[in-house]
Amino acid sequence: SIAFKLSFWTGLVISSPFWVYFFLRFAAPAFHVEEWRKILIFIALSVIFLAFGTAFAYRVTIPLANRYFETFNDAIGTNLWSLSQYLDYTLFLVLANGLAFELSLTLFFLVHFGIVSAKALKDKRRYMI
Repeated sequence: SIAFKLSFWTGLVISSPFWVYFFLRFAAPAFHVEEWRKILIFIALSVIFLAFGTAFAYRVTIPLANRYFETFNDAIGTNLWSLSQYLDYTLFLVLANGLAFELSLTLFFLVHFGIVSAKALKDKRRYMI
């Protein structure tokens, strides 16, 4: 299952420029020139934010979580994680960090286009925290 997971995620990442291109070509007739410019800016920033989220996961989140689990299990003994479990854990942290970075960008564009107001965000801040 490890080879399948690695092959699947690697294939998804490598092929993503192609399927995003084909999806945009399919959706092209629905957008005006000004909307295309905004969509392309969003896609470019989305790739940058996803890269930052992935880098943050590899440089900060995963080492921090690994140190915590090593310290937690120090009194008990050794970790009994299999390679498959560690791969799932690592992929989950990378995707979660990427999603967290993407959500901030998505929220920015929702406010920018007037779909969500800044006042609504301010009113709901207490619930989100």
